[in-house]
Amino acid sequence: MKRLADFIDHQLDPSPEFRPVGIQLSPHEKALILGKLELLKERAPSLTTTRLSIFKEKNGIKASLVINGAGLNFRAMETAKTALDAFDTAEAKIDRQLTDWKKNRFKNSYGVYCNKSVFTSGGHSL
Repeated sequence: MKRLADFIDHQLDPSPEFRPVGIQLSPHEKALILGKLELLKERAPSLTTTRLSIFKEKNGIKASLVINGAGLNFRAMETAKTALDAFDTAEAKIDRQLTDWKKNRFKNSYGVYCNKSVFTSGGHSL
């Protein structure tokens, strides 16, 4: 029987969601992406959900990476020749967004400083 604390911890801090759609990834690629998603989740704000969808398009493989929750939205969509390249580029964009948010989060909460081109409470501009 699972402990109640384990259940609550999972509800408050769910594992990242990863959906490859219409594309086959090797076990190595899948494991690599899942590992990087876990590390990204650790850098994200508490009580947020991390989601990654990877799908094939005419001009390549597209990765859609979203972190949201607690009024925060970080988003990146990238297309590349491989799933790993698309993910890596989207992850780099999200990392920049997270870095900007971390630099400004306390300033924003008191209304002292808000660089609208970097961060908005309803979503992140790309």
